[in-house]
Amino acid sequence: MPDDKLKRLSETVRKEPTSEGVERIISKLRPKDEETIVESKTPLDFRKVDFEDGKGIVSAIGKFYSFLEAPLEGLASFLSNFPAVRSLDRNLKAAGMHFNTETYLIIASATSLFLALVCFIVLATVSISINDQVSFFINPVVSLVVFLVAAVVILVYPSSKASERAAQVDKALPFALRQLATQLKAGLSFYKSLSSLAKSEYGLLSKELEIVLRDLDSGLSTEEALRLLTQRVKSEGLHKAVLQIIRAMKTGGNLSVVISEIADDVSFETRQQIRDFTEKLNLVSILYIMLGIVMPVVVAILSAVLQIPLFAGTIPSWFVYAGFGMSIVFMILIVYITRKMEPAAW
Repeated sequence: MPDDKLKRLSETVRKEPTSEGVERIISKLRPKDEETIVESKTPLDFRKVDFEDGKGIVSAIGKFYSFLEAPLEGLASFLSNFPAVRSLDRNLKAAGMHFNTETYLIIASATSLFLALVCFIVLATVSISINDQVSFFINPVVSLVVFLVAAVVILVYPSSKASERAAQVDKALPFALRQLATQLKAGLSFYKSLSSLAKSEYGLLSKELEIVLRDLDSGLSTEEALRLLTQRVKSEGLHKAVLQIIRAMKTGGNLSVVISEIADDVSFETRQQIRDFTEKLNLVSILYIMLGIVMPVVVAILSAVLQIPLFAGTIPSWFVYAGFGMSIVFMILIVYITRKMEPAAW
């Protein structure tokens, strides 16, 4: 039987010497553990929309959906073409948000539509009160922009939250792996070692390991339970660790040694991330000084120029206020981006 497979492969090589043929052969030889997940767009089924367990705002959105079911489903279909929706289902699971894709698209559509309607009503009221016809015709454009911005923010939120959860796991992962390796060396079983980690103070990682233990108790295999863990947590370090653990279990390798090496690799990557972050801080500090000190000084000089009769009226006063406002906005934006750039173990 193996000889037949070798003959078929050799015939394929002779018949398909192109890059496509080689890629087809490689895909046949690639282990299942290393297969990349291709995210395909599946058709939406709005029969899956479920607001029965919703509370608070989610419950209100469910009632809003019951009144405008057809329009909201049309908006949800439109939003499904956004790039953020391609991995929405995986991000929802990794963020711990118990919604399916259809339900979350309805939430995004209903919330964005409500904000756009409120914006349109407020701007229309102001336009009528000041009797400005031009601003009244601009209101639909502004409302459309509000709808799109709100929809993008809501659709990106699961990915952001999943990244925050992954950062929490990455902080505790090296220490948890070392403890796991130590206990395996001491002779404890893999199940008891996981139970010890679940009872330890590793935050979100301990809670996720409790779910793994419940899955094992319900009859799932160790491989299935660990793969479900990687779906719930969007952590590259955890994914690599789980992949190596599953391989060691299949091949009969020394699990404690493998986990120790994984912990060393994760620690090394964390140190590299911290070093790269400190190097980026040098550029960030220069930008912060420019925008936080130099820019306000320039604006202050321009405001003094306004007082000179020769230049009176040349520079509008709103330019000064806009300069100070932009300086504050840029400073807040730099602080926010710096916080997002921080490595997990910082």
